[in-house]
Amino acid sequence: MKYIYALFLLCTSSALFAEECTRTVKPDGQAEIFCMKPDLMPHTETYDNEMKMGFKDQKGNLVIPTEWDFAGLFTEDLAPVQRDGKWGYINKSGQVVIALEYDNAQNFWQGRAKVEKDCQSFHIDKQGRQIDSPQKSAICLNPEISAKEMSECLASKNPTNIKDEDILECLQR
Repeated sequence: MKYIYALFLLCTSSALFAEECTRTVKPDGQAEIFCMKPDLMPHTETYDNEMKMGFKDQKGNLVIPTEWDFAGLFTEDLAPVQRDGKWGYINKSGQVVIALEYDNAQNFWQGRAKVEKDCQSFHIDKQGRQIDSPQKSAICLNPEISAKEMSECLASKNPTNIKDEDILECLQR
């Protein structure tokens, strides 16, 4: 799955530097628009048939070395990164600012990010502090499935439109 993502990044990296806006409606009915124009984009390199990720700036300069097994986009000045199966967050200098201790990590949005650890999912703030009650993680429905097996199963689905039932089907294998 990460190879599909890496290929997507390689093919669309120049387009991804364009500003993207998302419109949401808050509970009080007010519209909120969030715009992001990334200044750093994930970059992949292969060493001995193993893909590693880092970040390049808009000029194509490698500014964060390709040392990560996987890397997400920077949002709110932090990017989720993975090494040896554990996720954490780095800043735009490449420093780990939230320890690599999570089984999964999503991007920050409005000062919080969803993470998973020990079969529990919850939100953290930008200092890595848990800010809500943990919920049982979906991946724990089948603790025997490996991340690789799950990725391969999901890759066999429509990668542009993975549905909840696809995830449940993969977990029930």
